[in-house]
Amino acid sequence: VLGRMEDAGNGLNIVILDACRNNPFARSFRSESRGLAKMDAPTGSLVAFATAPGDVAADGAGKNGLYTSHLLRNLRTPGLKIEDVLKQTRIGVAADSAKMGKRQTPWESSSLMGDFYFKPGVGQAAPAPFAVAFPSAAPQAPPQVAMAPAPKEPPAPAAEPKVGDTWTEPTTGMEFVWVPGGTYEMGCGPWAGVSGFGVFGECQSHEKPVHAVRLDGFWLGKYEVTQSQWETLMRSNPSKSSRGAKYPVENVSWYDAKEFLSQLNTQGAGRFRLPTEAEWEYAARSGGKPEKYAGGDDVARVAWYGSNSDASHEVGRKAPNGLGLFDMSGNVWEWCEDVYDEDAYASHARENPLISGGGRERVYRGGGWYSMYAKTVRTGNRFHGSPDRRAQDHGLRLVGVPFSLPQAAAPAPAAVSQPAALQDLASRFAGRYAVAPGPSKTPGPLVLEFQVKDGQLVGTPSGGGSATRPVGITNIRLQGKRMSFRYAYKLVVFGVASDGYTDFTGELGGDLSAIPFRFATHDGNLRDGWLVRAPE
Repeated sequence: VLGRMEDAGNGLNIVILDACRNNPFARSFRSESRGLAKMDAPTGSLVAFATAPGDVAADGAGKNGLYTSHLLRNLRTPGLKIEDVLKQTRIGVAADSAKMGKRQTPWESSSLMGDFYFKPGVGQAAPAPFAVAFPSAAPQAPPQVAMAPAPKEPPAPAAEPKVGDTWTEPTTGMEFVWVPGGTYEMGCGPWAGVSGFGVFGECQSHEKPVHAVRLDGFWLGKYEVTQSQWETLMRSNPSKSSRGAKYPVENVSWYDAKEFLSQLNTQGAGRFRLPTEAEWEYAARSGGKPEKYAGGDDVARVAWYGSNSDASHEVGRKAPNGLGLFDMSGNVWEWCEDVYDEDAYASHARENPLISGGGRERVYRGGGWYSMYAKTVRTGNRFHGSPDRRAQDHGLRLVGVPFSLPQAAAPAPAAVSQPAALQDLASRFAGRYAVAPGPSKTPGPLVLEFQVKDGQLVGTPSGGGSATRPVGITNIRLQGKRMSFRYAYKLVVFGVASDGYTDFTGELGGDLSAIPFRFATHDGNLRDGWLVRAPE
């Protein structure tokens, strides 16, 4: 059963074990321990154990074990998040086991990021949907679960913005600047030079090789997320360095950033996410220019770092870079979406690269006020750490896709007419495709079928997993070789149905037997995968 859950790639898996058994995920998740061994939950999962690693659970006096008895009682309580259900269970089990002269402490491992309720309280909204499911080649960023309606769907693609355009997210007041797409040489090149500390200013091996990357345009936060913006949604302030509304929020982990995104993506103004590492560097270098620091070669003019700071500073007090972005060098480190890979620059895709598997640690960029040397706040500098790492110089900056900018004319919702020059490509693309994490990896249950009807490319989904109900394929667009479409679905969790969607973007090339695509979910997650042609 556990193997089938893992292979199905569902957005939500909850496993509760009231027994001492071998690690059920040992074949995939690296733990070789026996008994209740400590392990990380698979992507989008929560694994709950009746007792701590290495301990034995008490049987109790009733028909159920001590753990199950308390768990069932707490499951019936409305308005408790799953973490609170398990916490109350842990408190009860610990107290009752102590009366029996034993020590039993229930334990969990979780990669869930949002709030999930077995029994919502009166007036509570239904859960928002999970990310589109497909089997993961390696542990990935945990999908989001949010107790609020899914964000509003944009009726049509926004008109192409211009350099200098800005927009403001209405709930938090977060400002975004348009970063026009383009191609640049990513990595540490000769233009980075060497600082006065000699070897400390040299490029690092994982910043090479310099390689060409093409990016689509995107909206990026003008400033780092501030403490007031964080408090607006999270009702708390974890910052330790400096306190104030206009100071950057810090002491936040990558997981904390994802929880903030989960809340922001329920506000209906747009879809938000962390920048990819390639996007971050491109924006920091004012659109890929040869800039050592974000805004030029004068570090003191653009950055707060160890030589001029002993704490964080209000955002926007140093000079901006050429795109009007502030503090991309220094003040606080900024989390990126990517999994850290020492050799990423040797394996990057040429277009919109993202490293989404192969490790656990996440990338952060830009340096912070605590960084001792100027070389640390270089635009090319890469750093990485555990996604649960918190530090008083770690913050975030967001990418946003607004829903309310002037809209361009949109094609029919479920189909798009193809010019004559694209008819051949559309005809060759037509067929059935399974969604998979790699061209040679086992695909998941979701199958997308495309046909050309009356000169239009239309699509129909099927499969989707035990909890996912495909609804349709809309907004199909084919421009040159670049294709995009939206997969809409319903997710049914414990009898509660909610709507969701995932936007697919890729380039049709080769024999079309396996096509790399990027998936952007409604709640701000990015993931790379493939459409693999399925047998007819």
